Amino acid sequence: MGIAATRIAAGPETAVLDPEDDAKRRRELRAFLMSRRARLRPADVGLPDTARRRTPGLRREEVAQLAGLSTEWYTLFEMAKDTGVSQRTLDAVSTALKLTPAEQKHLYQLATGTLPAIAPDQTVDPTLRDVLDGYHTGPAMLLNVRMDVVAANPLAVAIFGDLAAAPDFQQNWLWYLYENHHMIGEWESQARELTATFRASLCEHANDPAYSRLLNKLLETSETFRRFWAEHDVGELEDVPPLTMTHPTYGPLRFTMRVLAQPGATNAFYCCFLVPDEPTTNAPAYRDLRRSLEP
Repeated sequence: MGIAATRIAAGPETAVLDPEDDAKRRRELRAFLMSRRARLRPADVGLPDTARRRTPGLRREEVAQLAGLSTEWYTLFEMAKDTGVSQRTLDAVSTALKLTPAEQKHLYQLATGTLPAIAPDQTVDPTLRDVLDGYHTGPAMLLNVRMDVVAANPLAVAIFGDLAAAPDFQQNWLWYLYENHHMIGEWESQARELTATFRASLCEHANDPAYSRLLNKLLETSETFRRFWAEHDVGELEDVPPLTMTHPTYGPLRFTMRVLAQPGATNAFYCCFLVPDEPTTNAPAYRDLRRSLEP
């Protein structure tokens, strides 16, 4: 006996996608579910692996069994047919596919086809600006949900350049990472995680043409981005690994990112602090830079 599936209606605070965007949403849902199924082995979910498989990952009937759904229903759901779905059903599918919280949120948005109707206020609160400027240990930045740098403290400007004043794509932190990969250690780990964060944000803001422009430019210019994008991973900014770089002026640097604010109903920004490790803190060039910028 499977879980009953009923349609989740769009609430008063959501806006339904138009037909063209809805078609994109369905394609993304298909690809996302298939990619999550393909990454799991039977042993990962407690199933015996008794037969040769033509393709990697779980079969649809195995996901359906784990979720307590009929194979027919799950097949239609993965094909993004208009089956209707309940929160309980999405929870069951998420558990069966071992989705992370970020992936589970992504699935909900793709499956229901709803988006926030009103974007949060993009005005930078002067208090946040003061917090950034008062942080002298390492770089600090304010990023909007698209990861454009909208404000930064003097250390961030000295190390990364004045991204908030840069034109077009060069203002974007994800773009900075891909454009400056030659300076960044373990660059692919950084790129993979930030690409996953961008995918989650894009799903929430699919009607924003600025997202599409950035996505298309990254797909056009970076083979690595195209490869990571095809993996359909979803993440959060606070999951990004430490940033290690060899700066042309200040030498080896290593920072751990701390996100002290997440975008939400009343806050439009990530407030990001890069905390230097001990060798970075004690490096003469970095120490001199900090002293030169302190009030």
